Amino acid sequence: MTKIRTILLLILISLIVTLSIQITEKFSDQQSTGTTQQRDSNIDYSIDNFTLTTMNTLGNTQYHLNALSMQHFQQSDETILKMPSVTLHNKSGDQWLIHSKSGKVAPKGKNILLTGKVAIERAETKQKKPFIIITESLLIVPDDNTISTKDAITLTSDGITLQSKGMRANILTETITLLSKVRGSYAP
Repeated sequence: MTKIRTILLLILISLIVTLSIQITEKFSDQQSTGTTQQRDSNIDYSIDNFTLTTMNTLGNTQYHLNALSMQHFQQSDETILKMPSVTLHNKSGDQWLIHSKSGKVAPKGKNILLTGKVAIERAETKQKKPFIIITESLLIVPDDNTISTKDAITLTSDGITLQSKGMRANILTETITLLSKVRGSYAP
């Protein structure tokens, strides 16, 4: 009888140990998953190698947006971009290509904020010289066809270098307004 009691006691102890281990593992898995779920709970979708093309009211291409990755946050309706590239189009078919390290698209796509070494390039055409503008941040308002920054900029084109604190540009008219502290140099 004591032998049977000992065996039953050992079986009972092993069951208790097994159950306690399983409960502990399940509880720790829920805690670690819960932390991840809380952090990512606002992301309703994400896409790698993202591409978007928008059209204006006439059906012409307004801009292309590409990014290495994008994450859309449901609660704020914002989209975070990694390594975005935006190509803006104007009436004459010229393109302004803009690259940066990161970006954010505002709710309903009203504007795009690019940050981290922003480069704006316009290719050479028959009538126009190419240029490149470097800055730290850039606000793109697609519906207004404008780009702007309050940060310092450096514009380089055909031996001309212009520096300014702030800039506004209209893509359709291709006018660039340098806002303050403008300096320039020319090296033929």
